[in-house]
Amino acid sequence: MSFSAGQRRTFGITWIAYAGFYLCRKNLSVVLPLLNNVSGLRSIDLANIVFGYSLLYAAASLAAGFFPTALEQSVWLAPACCWW
Repeated sequence: MSFSAGQRRTFGITWIAYAGFYLCRKNLSVVLPLLNNVSGLRSIDLANIVFGYSLLYAAASLAAGFFPTALEQSVWLAPACCWW
């Protein structure tokens, strides 16, 4: 099976973008101890930040699951990649 240069490039860019999003989405746990020490935020404030982040991530994932079925891929894919 032979792929054109454009297909290989598109696959590569898509794979790198997905890997980047996956690896960068939960780095908050690395920063939390520093935020606790440096900023003076209480534990409940940090917990609210984590909860808000997780809630927005879940809502965006739900919306991202809805749009592909409601719209054609060409309509939602480019804005979705730019937004994420």
